[in-house]
Order: sequence, then C-alpha cells, then structure tokens
Amino acid sequence: MSLPSARIASNRDGMTLIELLTSVAICLALSVISTVAFVQVRAVLQRMQIRLEMHNSARFLYQQLSEQISAMQQDGAMWIESTQDDGTHNGQLTITFLKGKADEHDFTTASGNYFTGEQNSVYQNRCTDLTWSAWHWDQKHAILSSGTTSPPRQFHLASAWKGPHGNYGYDSTSGNQGTWMANMPQPLRSATPYPAALPAGSSQAALGGNRYGSPDYLNDISDYQDLQNHLSPVLRKVTGCTIELILNDGSVIDADVTQSRILPMDGSFVDAHATPDATGKSAYLKRPRLIRVLIDMTDKVTGISQSFSFSFQPPAMLPLTYPAGNAIP
Repeated sequence: MSLPSARIASNRDGMTLIELLTSVAICLALSVISTVAFVQVRAVLQRMQIRLEMHNSARFLYQQLSEQISAMQQDGAMWIESTQDDGTHNGQLTITFLKGKADEHDFTTASGNYFTGEQNSVYQNRCTDLTWSAWHWDQKHAILSSGTTSPPRQFHLASAWKGPHGNYGYDSTSGNQGTWMANMPQPLRSATPYPAALPAGSSQAALGGNRYGSPDYLNDISDYQDLQNHLSPVLRKVTGCTIELILNDGSVIDADVTQSRILPMDGSFVDAHATPDATGKSAYLKRPRLIRVLIDMTDKVTGISQSFSFSFQPPAMLPLTYPAGNAIP
C-alpha cells in the first residue's frame, strides 16, 4: 500500500546530517577566508598608516630645519659634535649654530655691562634677536630634539657676590641685597674662545664662558646650559642620523655615531674675509654651502623602517673682495 503524497513531502522538510555538516564546513571555510583577508587588509592599512605618519613627521622636521638654517648667521661660530656608540646605543650627535637677524654690533661688544660699553637698554633692544640653536640626536631613546637660547637671561643674586668691579649682590653701607643680573646670548665668531675649558673646542667650552662667577654662581647659568634646558623632542623613532656639511671648496664633512669628534668652525666676517688658518684656508671656505641631514625612522612594533634625506642651503655670503696681498682694513 503506497503512502500519501502529503506524508512523503513532510519527510523531506528537514536536512540530513550530511547536509548539515556540509553547510557548517562551508560556513567555517568562508569565515576562515574572510578572517585571513581581513587580517591581511588590516596589516596593509596599518603599514600604510605608519609610513604616512613617518612622512608627516619628516615633513614637519624639514620645515623646522629649513626655517632655522635659513636664519643661520654665517658670521657666527658653529659646531658639529658626535659621541661614538660603544655598543650600547649610547651615541649622540649635535649641531649648534647662531641664528637670528643681522646684528650691526661688532662681536667684541660687551654684554651690556654699564662699566664696559653700551647701556643695557641699547644692547638689549638691538641684540635680543640673536639666539643659539642646537639639534641633538639621542641614539638610545631614538629622539631628535631642538632648542634655542633665551633672548635675555636674568637671574637674582640672593647673597653677596664679589665680581671684578665690586660687590654686585650686597651693599654693606645701605644693606641693599638682591641685585638682578641679565645676560645676553654671546654672539661668538670664534668657535674656541676658551681653550682652557673642557672638553676643549666643544660648544660647551665656548658657550659656557659667559656666566657670572667662576665657578658658576648658584642662580646663574651659561649659554650652553640655557640651550640644553630648552631642548625638546621634535621627532621620535629616529634610529639613525647623519649630518653632512658640503663646504664652499667642495669638500664634505660627515658626522655620525661611528666616531667621536668635535668639529669647531669659526664664523666669517660679513664680507667673508677672515684670517687664514695654518693651512692658508680662510673661514669663508670652511663654512657650509649645503647642510644635509639623513635620518632613519623605525617602528619597533611592526619593524617598518623609512629613510629620509634633506638638504638645506644656508644664507649666502658676500665674496672675498680684497685683492691678494692687500691689507684688510
């Protein structure tokens, strides 16, 4: 006896076990494929985002360096200093130079002391635009920092201090105590004016000489210390850095953490003349016509690295106009 057609149809409403397992396997396979595709797409987007951030950071670095180097004073001293990496990634690299507007004062002008030269007000009004600038790379922390000195630096003498021209901090007659002192950034032309200071020839030796007292007065700091206090990070993840100077005569000077060196460079006069050194080379030939900065940025999480190279042209100098053999006035 045959079953009714309705009974046969009801027996086909459900899925068999094989059909169910097949459907689950297909869904699982599609999920795996989708997950793998999502992870790959996310990794690609993450790498693109990291590289984009590196390029944006490098663009910011270029703008900052370009603005400062374009204001470089070619008649100011300059230093390139590096500390060799001893294998613990403790290398250091620094470039220090004077920047600001043109200053009509001679570089031997006193620092605004009333007993040696111009009045404080005159000197301050004309010279506060001159500042020392430094770019410093710390290999261990992978940080590139920048900073400038304070225009006028003031400090308070809270007790008696006898200077070369008397007691600046205390008047025994009136009992006046608490003199305020002011220091202007010292616009050095010679890069090594204090050969007795250590390390000899460094920016620390040169810029550390305009403090009051010896040793330093408690509340007084030098141009060098003031500059160090103003260094702040401008770029992170910098795992490599090299500075190249292309000089006027075509020679190249490079500095990195593969060697320790101190390279002081004297400034030139406005017309580019200067007393030749022992080799007969004038200062204007030793001043850089092109400054190149090479950096490597690395993201430690993903291992992505990107290299950048920037070239900057410092302000030009007037050519040497004095005929050979003639005395320079």
